[in-house]
Amino acid sequence: MENANKRISDVRSYFIDNYGHIDLNQLTDGFILEFLSREYLLSLPFERKMDCLYDHILAQGLCDVVE
Repeated sequence: MENANKRISDVRSYFIDNYGHIDLNQLTDGFILEFLSREYLLSLPFERKMDCLYDHILAQGLCDVVE
């Protein structure tokens, strides 16, 4: 569980630093962990995973975008 909490913390921090216009608080920790565990993402570096998550969020309209 500690590893999962660290991963979530890393994701949320990354989004604050790099995608501050996305309100990631609208996603549950479970959703984020499930997304990151998708097979096609496993071998990607962390930054690329974050790009994929960002694209998915925007494409599906999962979070509000703050301007």
